[in-house]
Amino acid sequence: VDTDFVDLAAFLAAGYQVKVHPTFLLDCKQEPENLWAGLRDKTKNVIRRAREHLTVCDIDDVNLFTNFYEQNLAGEESYFDLSFLASAYAAAHARQQGKIVAAVDSSGVVHAKVFFIWDDKYFHYFLSTRDRNLAHLGAVSLLVWTGIELAHSRELCFDFDGGIFNDAKYKFMVAFGGEVANRFEIVRSTPLYQVQHTVRRMPRALMRSILPPRRDSAARARPDNKSSA
Repeated sequence: VDTDFVDLAAFLAAGYQVKVHPTFLLDCKQEPENLWAGLRDKTKNVIRRAREHLTVCDIDDVNLFTNFYEQNLAGEESYFDLSFLASAYAAAHARQQGKIVAAVDSSGVVHAKVFFIWDDKYFHYFLSTRDRNLAHLGAVSLLVWTGIELAHSRELCFDFDGGIFNDAKYKFMVAFGGEVANRFEIVRSTPLYQVQHTVRRMPRALMRSILPPRRDSAARARPDNKSSA
């Protein structure tokens, strides 16, 4: 539910589970120079360096985003069901409430892409992905800043859309300013579904416990990626 919703007592009393998903919200109605001043110095520097090597381009074909996203998962699981991505983009595009942007170098090589969706209040940092083998250090940061500028042009609040599940993610998001806000997930399921859900998760958990760490594990831990949860 929305971050403004706090009346959870009725759901708890009715037996629902309530899970907290922290996110960062940045009020983009303020002047651009104030938004830029709110960034941490390191983030400003990587964005400046990225601008020297990369150009931000619009992507109109959602399949190009999906293919790039899948290639960069490197065996991980997407936190969003990609079978719904084309429909989500079509709905957002029809309402002029969605945009995919890419960071591209002078040779036409794509370093990173981000999918933004917005409504009448929030501008959501929905999905992002980068090529771990070659992406410029500031590629995703540059695209996030582009999203913040777009949110400002629409007088919206930029929502980093959760994902604060480790220290690296937190440090990446807090570097853009904004304030922490809680979004709540309210769920209830039957005992049978809970057992089935646990069984489906067991093979992945088992494989993670027995397989040796991948050599690119440090790259996968880079905070500027929402390719997977």
